[in-house]
Amino acid sequence: MPYLFCKPHGQEHAADCEKDQDTYRQLGETVMIVSGRLHSGGWLCDRCNVPLKIGATAYLLTSYPEHFARELEGYDYANERHYFQMESIEVNIYGAMPPGGVAPVMLEEDY
Repeated sequence: MPYLFCKPHGQEHAADCEKDQDTYRQLGETVMIVSGRLHSGGWLCDRCNVPLKIGATAYLLTSYPEHFARELEGYDYANERHYFQMESIEVNIYGAMPPGGVAPVMLEEDY
């Protein structure tokens, strides 16, 4: 299940994920954190419930168990497209790197 966070709480979760990378690797789990500017609004931070407005920086954290993480090499970022201006996103992977890596982000004109 993905979690959407405001900038301060997203940065906090990213730091925690970085510290816990070895544990995630041992479990075979992959954590993807995508950050960027929102292109849609009406969202709330899943931690503090602050409203997240269009243009605000937000963080989307998604955790994948090993059997799902293998599919990330063909990942289409459809969930992220729902929230973010794709040209503004940054993708960080923590824990186990899927065998085929993670698909690069493709912008709308790349389809």
